[in-house]
Amino acid sequence: MKTPNPHQFRDFFDTLPAWVLPLILVLLFGRFVIAFFFYIFS
Repeated sequence: MKTPNPHQFRDFFDTLPAWVLPLILVLLFGRFVIAFFFYIFS
C-alpha cells in the first residue's frame, strides 16, 4: 500500500470540470451561511 503522490491528485483534479470545485465550496459555504443566518434570526 504505497501512498499516492500529490502529482496523481493534481492530475485527478485537472480531469475534473472547472466548475466542480467551486460548486463544492459554494455548497459547503452556503450551508454554513444559511445555518448562521437561521441562528441569528431565530
